Amino acid sequence: MILNSGVTTIQGIGPFAVGTTYEKNDIVYFSGYNVGATQTTCTEAQSGHYYYTGNTSQVAAASNTPIATTSNWTQDFYFEPSYGASVNYNTSYYGIKYGDGYFNFLNRSENALKATFDVSFEKRTDKETKALLHFLDDSFNKGERPSGGYTGIKWTPFAPYNMEARFFVESFDHKYDSPDVNTVSTSFFNETKTLTDWQAFAIPWSATREKYNPTGEAYYQHDAAFFESTNAADSTTMTPLQSGWYYFTGEAPTTGISSDNYNSPTGGGTLWTKDRFYFDVEAGLNIKQNPRFTKPQLQNEFYIRMKDGLNKNLLTFSLQLTGRTDTEAKAIIHFLEHHRGTELIRFALPDPYNFPNKVFICQRWNHSLKFKDNNDITVEFLEFPVDYLTAEDEFNTLITVVNRPVLGSVGARSPKERPEGTSFVSNTGLSTYVVTGFSMRTGFYLTNSGRYSLETRVERNDAFKAFEFPSGIDKPIPIPPGKNAFIPFYFNGILDNFSGPVAGTGPFNNGIYTTSLSITSISEGDGVADVSGPITLGITGYVTGLGAGNPFRGIVDDNPGNPEKFLIKTGMYDTSSGYPRNFLIWRVPESGYYTTRYSIQNSEDNSNWTGVAYDNVNYRYITDSYGGATVETNLYTGAMVPPSLITEAGDGAPLKDPLNTGVRQPSSYLHTGFLGFNKDYYYRMRAELAGVAGGAGYNSMWVYGSGTNDLNQIVSEDVETGLTAGSSDYTQDRIKIPTGPKQPLVIYLDDGETNVNLSGKFDQALIDRNMVEQTLVSPGYYIDTKDPETGIYGENFTGVQYIVRNNHLIGATTTTQDMSVTLSSTLANAATTMSMNPVTTLLENGDIVYFGDDTFTLSADASAGDISVAGTAVVVSTLAVGTVGTCNTNLGAIENGYQLITGVVQPADAGPSNPNTLKPLAETPTLLIMKEASAIAGKGGGGGNAGFTYITTEKANAVDADSPDMAYYLGKSIDPSEGKKGGDAVRITHKDIAKFEIKKDYSAQILGGGGGGGAGDRLNSEQSLKVKVGDFEAPVRTSRGSEESKNWYNIVKQGLTAGDDWELEQLGEIQRGTFVFNPFLGNSDTWVSITSKLSYMLADNIFGLHYGGAGGGGQGFSSSIVDPIIISQGGKRVKVKGTNGSESEVTVEPLEIQNGTLKAFGAGQGVNHPQKETYGGDGASFGGIGMTGQQDDEGDPYSLDKGDSGGRLGGVPGKAIRILDYSGTAHYTPTNFRNKMLFIGPRFFD
Repeated sequence: MILNSGVTTIQGIGPFAVGTTYEKNDIVYFSGYNVGATQTTCTEAQSGHYYYTGNTSQVAAASNTPIATTSNWTQDFYFEPSYGASVNYNTSYYGIKYGDGYFNFLNRSENALKATFDVSFEKRTDKETKALLHFLDDSFNKGERPSGGYTGIKWTPFAPYNMEARFFVESFDHKYDSPDVNTVSTSFFNETKTLTDWQAFAIPWSATREKYNPTGEAYYQHDAAFFESTNAADSTTMTPLQSGWYYFTGEAPTTGISSDNYNSPTGGGTLWTKDRFYFDVEAGLNIKQNPRFTKPQLQNEFYIRMKDGLNKNLLTFSLQLTGRTDTEAKAIIHFLEHHRGTELIRFALPDPYNFPNKVFICQRWNHSLKFKDNNDITVEFLEFPVDYLTAEDEFNTLITVVNRPVLGSVGARSPKERPEGTSFVSNTGLSTYVVTGFSMRTGFYLTNSGRYSLETRVERNDAFKAFEFPSGIDKPIPIPPGKNAFIPFYFNGILDNFSGPVAGTGPFNNGIYTTSLSITSISEGDGVADVSGPITLGITGYVTGLGAGNPFRGIVDDNPGNPEKFLIKTGMYDTSSGYPRNFLIWRVPESGYYTTRYSIQNSEDNSNWTGVAYDNVNYRYITDSYGGATVETNLYTGAMVPPSLITEAGDGAPLKDPLNTGVRQPSSYLHTGFLGFNKDYYYRMRAELAGVAGGAGYNSMWVYGSGTNDLNQIVSEDVETGLTAGSSDYTQDRIKIPTGPKQPLVIYLDDGETNVNLSGKFDQALIDRNMVEQTLVSPGYYIDTKDPETGIYGENFTGVQYIVRNNHLIGATTTTQDMSVTLSSTLANAATTMSMNPVTTLLENGDIVYFGDDTFTLSADASAGDISVAGTAVVVSTLAVGTVGTCNTNLGAIENGYQLITGVVQPADAGPSNPNTLKPLAETPTLLIMKEASAIAGKGGGGGNAGFTYITTEKANAVDADSPDMAYYLGKSIDPSEGKKGGDAVRITHKDIAKFEIKKDYSAQILGGGGGGGAGDRLNSEQSLKVKVGDFEAPVRTSRGSEESKNWYNIVKQGLTAGDDWELEQLGEIQRGTFVFNPFLGNSDTWVSITSKLSYMLADNIFGLHYGGAGGGGQGFSSSIVDPIIISQGGKRVKVKGTNGSESEVTVEPLEIQNGTLKAFGAGQGVNHPQKETYGGDGASFGGIGMTGQQDDEGDPYSLDKGDSGGRLGGVPGKAIRILDYSGTAHYTPTNFRNKMLFIGPRFFD
């Protein structure tokens, strides 16, 4: 047995082997194969037992393995059953008995109908029997135990069940008949067939005629075709009961019968049946009848036999259908399958029974395949007591009149409302009314008292816009049996509410609209119309308020409903002006149909009320010209408006009914204007109906507002329904609405914003809010300027807050900026003070101002606004006043700019009578707030640019035997550069700033940019040398310190290897290719002088291009959103040009890995050829110094004039917070800034 192949009762199954000859029914276990010494494996899913199905023998090869594309091997069940196979159908159901013979069967699940295949394999050879038994036995080894079940057997049964599926066997029998003659029998099970599959069950879709073709398709007796629910060739639209599987009953000639409208499943001369069991019944039908009765026993064994209710003799019998052709047998089985074991079948019993349309259910049947084109079928019939295949053509429909708006509104009631009845009504009516300019949604109920679903349509005899039916006209209304449906309509108060009624007579004059509806219903099942005819419903609608002939004229007792839950949200401020704002919100009452506007008033003492505004209800301008005249109406939408009129009035797409009950009036109001700080206000409002053409209006009671900071809070019942002066909860303190104190001016910094100047932001915020200075043009006439007016700011705000929101990042586009410096006095050579016009930002100690080739180097920081600075001038000749210079100084992500001075005038300069003494000039408190996970990051310093040196050679002319063979000279070279400094995050740029604070969350970060890495040494000639002693040599290494030297003497004794490096500074005086070295001899203190050679490895190691790698960019602010992309660039690299690099340039942009970003610093350029290259330094992390490039300057055996070729230093980092180092008053210092300026986490006043 093969490991993991599964245990069966059949032994001796060998592995598949290339070169072996296989015949039909041979069995192998396949897990791969060998061809010579080459082994080929397979996947776990491909391994297992395989069976040879070829009719001729075959020699196994790599091309015909069990998993080859074309192969005679299979794992599917390939054995052909013998005649006599049978299929048993059985239905699993829930049975319910109701008495009087009534019952019902419900399928237990979607797989309630199950088919079992009983098959036998007779007169089979020993070899085929072995394969068959092994196949069945091995099926119990396949599966994902223990979590999963057996995977089953893949089998395509015999016709007509030839649809491939997974089957299972639970047992099997083997009978030994005689030598080499065997019989095997078993049953195949499959429980996954679903009754929800309308196309196929055990008989596949492909074995039928599939979808019915109505135009000229040839059909033959016993054809099965699916008839769809709609068909373009039919003259009428079919009902759902008409669609489904149909069976052709016509005795067709060999050419078939062509389909047409007449003989279609719904045609007048149809040859198709759906539910009628049309197959011929054979003689010998045996119907055993056992009527149901009761048999009470009396004394002395006397009995009385009595009738046991209705349906006492429901028939049960077994129908035998023998010798049927394959075509008829397939139709019978398909017919029974698609009646699912519980659906009714119409069956005409033979004489003498005179019941042509009895209905039955068939829950069990058996099909036996006797021989070719010879089939026996047994079907069990059970009579069902109710024939629901026959639809009734008569049904009663009741109508119930209601006239009440939706949403529980009181609204108007019809005085002629008719109570619900219990019998059919063919003529009825209702009346309703509505106020001019408003809509009411009302309707009536239609009750389906029958047993079948109905579709109801509504037709009307007018086109007035006063009536609108959102459903029932364009599409039918479905009504299930025993249910009712509300058929809504809108009645719109369309009369002229501009100037009065239209002249003449009719509804546009008197407001009386009438319409008549014709209501028809059909059965959804078969499309049968109600034989009782349509229902006629009359509607009369009255538009009130106009016309003497209107019996419902006037709106007495229908005043507008008062607003409810009137709340005032406090603590709000206008972001532009800073003034307090009160937000008023209320609820439109459900009975608020008759409101055209809301009147809102306020008071500062709850007695002297001032009108704030009229908040008009939305309305739509509507016209109607039906009947010849034209009327125009403003139709108010505060409570309700019909969907179609919303569209007509230009409000876009139609709204759906009843999802909307009109467009609700926005019930809120923002009280703007010059509300005072720290003052009390009171508010009241009412709903009003304005009179038509100046006529009298009607009002609700006054409702008072209650203050709150949460508009969704639970309120008292009095507030919920509208707080009035008579309410029990009403007090003056309750309705008092206080305003708050002045608030800071809040300025939000955008995510990704760069190089923020806070004083500039402040000025722009004032300009954006129209707080600007004015210029007098003529007496009493001023115009606005573009200059901010800080005096207006002082009236409405106190302090400034700059806010960096959660997860937002502020940065800088570069680490430095070029500032213009203009001399305000002459500047002589060696001068120690420079006078200038006020500078706009901080200039730092060590910055250099360039006036062409002349310079002034600062020896102290210069504040923004300074007009002189200390330093040293180096000028050829005295510079004149007005000379403009340029200074490249640091640039922060955020800078203060100027000190924020607000106010109008200094009190000392204004005099006691000037009112502006209340607005003194003073520094404005400024707070930079950093929310959770926000960051301010300086930009990282750029990496140093690479440098290079080109070395040329020529043949030496020396005659001395120890003279070197070659001479070396310097060619073109470019020096490497240092890493650039990182940028600051926050810079305090003015000496007088004393009220600036930073409050940051624990998770917020302030990050100074990391310094850039320096570039490497551009000439590393020492790396090209070797130390040679006797027959041994080792390369010189110049970058190791002498304290790390190895014991050279011991190495000489042991033999030098290629990995032994030596310090050039340890070598003695070089003498024409030789040098003297004084190695330490080991454990004694003796030094020995040894003469050895200093030679180069190859001429190529010194000849050609040498260069140092570029430095990496420092970590800092970066952004891929802006254009161009912001990064801290690594240094530029060498571009090799010319012969052997003789004309090279430093122009190649850095690789992405060399650039510094917000996430990481950039890497310095690496080394590929250490004899001619040096590495560049890495950029630094936030706040770190960039790494110095590789430095190799310890000696030059070639006596070359290398110039300034050494490795360069990394850049210094930027500051997280740069404090002005000023010799005057120091408001912030390194020792006090944590207590005076920077606060981390919450503070007590937050």
